[in-house]
Amino acid sequence: MINKSGPNHAPSYIIKLIIKPGNNANSFQEIFKNVQNTIIGNGKSKKSAENDAAKKMCEALGILN
Repeated sequence: MINKSGPNHAPSYIIKLIIKPGNNANSFQEIFKNVQNTIIGNGKSKKSAENDAAKKMCEALGILN
C-alpha cells in the first residue's frame, strides 16, 4: 500500500503493484515486454485496491479485455 486517504469512516487506498523478474529473466521479459513494470490500483478497501491493481495487470497482459 502506498497511500491511505480520506476520513476513517470512508477511506481510500492506493496500491502499487511492481513487476520484478524472477529466476527466469528471459521468460519474464518476453511475457511482460509490452507491460509497464508498475501498476496502480485504487479502492475503498485494501482488498478492492489490490483487486483493481490485479485487474489492470490482467488487462495489460491481454487476459481480460
